[in-house]
Amino acid sequence: MPPTFPPTLIGLTASIPDSIQFPALPPIASPHLLVAATTHPSIHGSPRQNEVLEMEAGKEGYEKLAHVGDALVGVIVTLMANDRYPGLPCGGATKLKALVVNNDVFADIARRYELDTSLHAAPNAAAMIKQQTRVMATVFEARVASTYYDYLDSATPGAYATKQPVVPAALPPLPALEDRTDGMAMDYLRAWIEPLFTPILQFAHAEMSSAVAVAESVAGSDIVEDYAAQGATSLLNTEMSKRKRPLPRYTSTNTQLGEWCTTCEVDWDGEVVMAEVVRGTKKQGMTVAAWHVAKKLKLM
Repeated sequence: MPPTFPPTLIGLTASIPDSIQFPALPPIASPHLLVAATTHPSIHGSPRQNEVLEMEAGKEGYEKLAHVGDALVGVIVTLMANDRYPGLPCGGATKLKALVVNNDVFADIARRYELDTSLHAAPNAAAMIKQQTRVMATVFEARVASTYYDYLDSATPGAYATKQPVVPAALPPLPALEDRTDGMAMDYLRAWIEPLFTPILQFAHAEMSSAVAVAESVAGSDIVEDYAAQGATSLLNTEMSKRKRPLPRYTSTNTQLGEWCTTCEVDWDGEVVMAEVVRGTKKQGMTVAAWHVAKKLKLM
């Protein structure tokens, strides 16, 4: 049976380890792109208007760049995961990507690159703004898009101008500006993104594999209990009726992980006997909780 990827794994359990070395950050040669990628909307002092069809001239900001950058990183990481872990089923590949392509990881990367130091925001709110995970994630996404467009817009893109390229000898000869294509720009971007995300992908895959092992061991015990608990609800109801006692009380609450925490409680000779279990459905939770109560009462 293929491994089941646990719904409880919704994020990395730790920040990106300090031992993971990041490649050099590609400089941005285009002054316009650099300003746009480092400008928070608060700098303009005007209210946000998310539904307008046209942006006001002169009000550059990183949000539009971030929209593109998020898509670019998503595509590259998806291809990387597929190439590195070809045996992963679609569900596993989707979960792996979600562990890597998210605000927490992007914000972590942005802070490691110290991109917060170059962010321009309203002076009275700058400190608070730079602490926000979503903001720093957006800063990273904007940097990704500006790196991509810098290759298409600048005669000499940043990584070619620096004495320390993103990956030594990895960048191909620079063609004339008019001969460059989107595909070339993607290759240029991948020269930075792939070495950046390769160890992060490996870290996330190791965490996911560990979570799968734990989930399978837990699932094994759940399966045994679920099988043994068949008929427990009816048995407990019948026993309580015979003793002319109130029927069992069940309460179920939905957890943040999408499962159900169910409690079964009975009054037994003046004593409250109860059991609590977590299952994927209310019905199964009631059955297993009833089984645990019945065991405590030595009915099973």
